[in-house]
Amino acid sequence: MAVGIVKSRVERQVQEEWKGLVAIYLFLGGLGAGAYFVAGTAALLGEGWAHVTTAGLYLSFPVVCIGMLFLLAHLGKPMRAFLSASKLGSSWISRGVVILTIFIVLSFIHFIGVISPGSIEFPAAGVILAMLFALFTMLYTGALLSGSKGYPFWNTAALPVLFMISGLLTGLFLTIIGMAAIDSSLIGAEQLRVMAGVGGTLAVIELLVIFFFLHSATRVRNSRESAKRMMGKGSFIFGDLILGLIVPAIILFVMYFGMAEADAATMTNAALVASVLGLIGGFLLRYAILSTGMATSLDMAGFQFRPIAKLDFERAPIGKLPPE
Repeated sequence: MAVGIVKSRVERQVQEEWKGLVAIYLFLGGLGAGAYFVAGTAALLGEGWAHVTTAGLYLSFPVVCIGMLFLLAHLGKPMRAFLSASKLGSSWISRGVVILTIFIVLSFIHFIGVISPGSIEFPAAGVILAMLFALFTMLYTGALLSGSKGYPFWNTAALPVLFMISGLLTGLFLTIIGMAAIDSSLIGAEQLRVMAGVGGTLAVIELLVIFFFLHSATRVRNSRESAKRMMGKGSFIFGDLILGLIVPAIILFVMYFGMAEADAATMTNAALVASVLGLIGGFLLRYAILSTGMATSLDMAGFQFRPIAKLDFERAPIGKLPPE
């Protein structure tokens, strides 16, 4: 009986507030920013990549805006969300509001320039600036968690890097799906081959960063339990690592190295399978990290203590902020 009580008390230390809605927001924020980075890169490459640019722009701006709606829904009091930008010096929420606002404005201007040619001229310097804020947005989705000092599993510089790599990869996958949805006849086999090479490389890099992130976490007492919980989740091992990263990487490398003579339709079908699996894996990665975050513990005389959860009436006026 005593063992059961201790176990239930420990399990309650896994944070519960930041899960579903926040996981969706972090996923969509990185996804939309990644799609814009792909679109911006294609825009700088010239007219031959116009279909890639169009697909990325059509999806990036709406996806980031939808992600913002999930964040507002999570905050609990959306009408007071503007207060979240009032603490730039100390809050990643505030910094994120500024970063996201600038990125959304720049990507929207570029979007209007593409869907309405001649209405707005978006110069190359504007594209580069928007791509820079797209990178900031992807990094921010990880920095939002890494700034939570009370949760050592999240409090690492590896997390922003991991979310940036994942954002770039999932953004590439979303762009491929957009290309097929808008007009698959405009997809060039050589373009897909180049994108497959880049995507496969990003998938390998992400696997290495995940390994480093988890390996580092297991070496620290306060984050070891969270790392073990994450590695024990079937949704993470099979959903993210195997189906969401390893299988897409194999498909993409086969496309790059072994399908030089394949037609565009065959390449597109293979890329779509990899893209769908990769998007599912990208979401499961964020959900696994959120759902295994545990509060810092304090060891005294062989006993382990964790802070008591805050009561609802102590909640910040704009809603649920990240744990500190």
